[in-house]
Amino acid sequence: LLWLLSMWPVGTKCVIPVLLYPSGATPTIAQHIIIAQFARNKMMLLTYAGSDKNAERRRRYAACANFQYPLQPGIGARDPNKITCDEYRYATTIEGGSNSSTWPAPFWEQRIQGNILKAFYGGNNNQLRRLDPGDSFATVVIP
Repeated sequence: LLWLLSMWPVGTKCVIPVLLYPSGATPTIAQHIIIAQFARNKMMLLTYAGSDKNAERRRRYAACANFQYPLQPGIGARDPNKITCDEYRYATTIEGGSNSSTWPAPFWEQRIQGNILKAFYGGNNNQLRRLDPGDSFATVVIP
């Protein structure tokens, strides 16, 4: 990433918000994002869909409909170690849904990722502005 930033022309700014995704916070999901972008050809440029929860649920279901959940005897629905279906491209994006990459991830990481995305969409980004539906942004995993 530093190499890429050093190639950026001096005095220019990135004109879209960039989610610098912290790999240390959710290592399984960060690994999935990297694999999805580089091995599964899922673009890092995404479009925020807005906060329509019903549409988000439909995209999440479409992405995870064929996901093979591992057997988890004795693990409750809200157990932080329960394995869940992570989808990239996010269900909160227009690109999310049936053509997304899926990966098993612990429930606790999904909760943290939800907070990361909520903060990012709300203005905690390089543009310091709230994202509106239709806004483009990029996801870059950082150490």
